[in-house]
This record gives sequence, structure tokens and C-alpha cells, in this order.
Amino acid sequence: MAHKILAIDDHADTLDIVVMTLKGFGYEVVSTQNPVESIHLAEAERPDLALIDMNMPVMNGIEVVKKLRQHPELGQIPIIMFTAENQPDQKKAGFAAGVDDYLFKPTEPAEMIARIEEMLENIPSQDKDHDDQHPATMLVNKDVGDYLLTNLPDDSEAVVIGILGMRGGVGTTMVAINTALLLASRKQPVTLIDLDLQQGHIGFYLNRTPTNCINTLVDLSAEEIEQQVLTQITPYHPHLQLLLARPNIDGRFPFLSEQQIDAVLNNLSRDKQIIVADLGHSITPYTRPILTRADQILLCLEPDRLSLSITKHMLSHIKSIALPTAELLPVLVENGSKNLPQEAIEGYIGRKLRAIIPFSPTELAQSINKGSAVIQLQPKTGIAAAYYHLAKQLPTTNSAGR
Repeated sequence: MAHKILAIDDHADTLDIVVMTLKGFGYEVVSTQNPVESIHLAEAERPDLALIDMNMPVMNGIEVVKKLRQHPELGQIPIIMFTAENQPDQKKAGFAAGVDDYLFKPTEPAEMIARIEEMLENIPSQDKDHDDQHPATMLVNKDVGDYLLTNLPDDSEAVVIGILGMRGGVGTTMVAINTALLLASRKQPVTLIDLDLQQGHIGFYLNRTPTNCINTLVDLSAEEIEQQVLTQITPYHPHLQLLLARPNIDGRFPFLSEQQIDAVLNNLSRDKQIIVADLGHSITPYTRPILTRADQILLCLEPDRLSLSITKHMLSHIKSIALPTAELLPVLVENGSKNLPQEAIEGYIGRKLRAIIPFSPTELAQSINKGSAVIQLQPKTGIAAAYYHLAKQLPTTNSAGR
């Protein structure tokens, strides 16, 4: 089970946002608008951390903190206090009562998650068997495994697959997750890397808190990274592991360099596995190493003029930096708008579409809400069939002879 957080705020809309954000990052959340009842809730739920609003009627946040600190079994849990007021006297009173940290409203989600992760870093989650019970750790539906199962040659080497969106919101992360799971169903080890180092979407989509993440490698040398990268791996599936990224939307944390990402790839490439990388929607120093080493590069585009124009330009640019043997595979992700004919799209970008992922808002919403891939929840739908078709075209051995 994930870490459990108690959220207390008398303002319903604020509490809803906090709860939604925490759940999106994989935390279990119990919440209340009633500070008087919060102590009983804490006794019943035994949270790992509490988020408490400062200004509440009947019992303010400092009073709640004092009661928690006096409780014989809850007195040591980390407490973060929310306040809309940056008043030194109130902060002093809060720290005196036992507050560990403050967040000022309005708080950016990335900052809140970063503070929580820091406090929970050395606190074990409540259920050691969580990974075995999480639905994502079960094998993909048997039909999927049978559909893709391939006998691999003993001399297979690491395969590198990059997945790049032609602009934001195109669904690159969903393509990366479903593709990686289907490749893992071949019973060959797969590592899915989140190299969208600003958004960090994979952990969000899969309901996994990125406590172990690629960002922690930023202060290490290339040699140190090659030795330590495996300590940041998160198991997900019998044949799939994740290298997650912490959200860094405002760029307050440094990004990894091209040399550091190369070191990550050097380590992972020692094993006979498939490396799948979510590259976000831009070429940066930390996505370029994938593009220059990839066996196949999936370009996710939408059926509109802007996306097609970007795709045509990007195809030309990537071809100039990629391996001569690398395949560039356009993947159309429908968005519900009136679609251009397939022939027109292929004629404009000069390449055949390798897959068309249908617009399926119900399946996508269920996937996000449940923190699982579409192919796990809806394995017999049209959108799953499109992913099966795409995965069958991807390699099990590299074509560059690295």
C-alpha cells in the first residue's frame, strides 16, 4: 500500500484539489473538513503524514497539531501546515506546536509533492506486499501475451525505442506505457524511462509516487551514474521496470545533461532488454541521446495542420541525427476532431502511418483514474487492438549492431 496522508481543510474546493493531486501521485488519502473530527479520523486511519490548514473555525490548525503531538501513537508523524498568511508570529507558534514544514497558499502541486516526498523518504509504507497486490504487477491479459509472445534469440542485445510527441497533449505517455507493457508481455525485460523531465507523467498516469527517480542522479558523475542508476528503478510488472521522473514544471530543479543520460543508457544497455523512453514533445540535451541511439523512434501526431507541419519538420531533423538504421514510425493519435483522410496525412508527411490510435475518451478516463494501462483494463477494445498492432512492429533485437 502507498503512504497514507491525512488532509484537513475546512474549504471544500481546496481540499478537493489537494486530495486529487495526492491521489494522482499514488498516495492513499483520507480527508475531512471538520478539524474537531480529524483526531478521531487520524486514530482510525493511522496516516504517515498530515497536511493541516492553519485557519479553520472551532479548532484552528495549531490546536489540531498540538492534539496530534500529544497523542501517544500519532505524536511522531510528519506535519505540514497550509496557510494563506506569511506571518512570522503564526509560523513561530506553529513550529512551537510541532509543525515540521509550511506551505503557503496557493501552492504549486510540484512543490507540495516535493516536500511530502522529502518527509516520507525514510518512512516505510504501511503494506510491504503492495507491489504484489497492485493490479499493474499482474501479467497483462493472457490474450495479449499469446498475441505477442515471441521466442527471442540468445544473442539478443539491448533495443532502444524513443517515443516523441509532436506537441504537448498528443498522448505520448499513454503510447509509451501501453507499448512498454505489450513488449514486456514477450517475456523479455523492458525498462520504461520517463525523459519528460518537466512533466514527469508516467508516475502520475500509473499512480506511482516517484520516490525513486532519475532526477536524483543529477549531481552524480557519469561513472557514478553507471554504478547507481539501478537504485532508482521501480518494479512494475514481472518483466517491466520503471525509471520515473519527478515533476519539474517550473524548472526549479536542474536537468540531467546529455552525458548523464548517456551514462544511464550505458548501464541499462548491458542487459538484454528493451529500453522504451517517453521523450515528451521536444528535443533537449536529455532526450537527444535516445534519438541518436534508438533503433526505432515513434512520432506521435494528431490529425491537424499544426501537428502535421511539426511532424514534417521533425522527421527531417531527426533523420539527420539518428542512426542510419533507425526506423522513424509516425503514429496517429486521434483527438475526436474531424479527421483528415489517412492518404492525405501520409502524402503530406511523406511516410506511411504505422498505427492509428482511435479517440476513446471513456477508456482513457478509466485508465487514468485507475492508474493502469488501457490494454490491462480494456484488452478487447479497438484502442487496445491498435496498440497490439503497433507493438507487433517493434523489434526484439537491435538493428544497429551495437
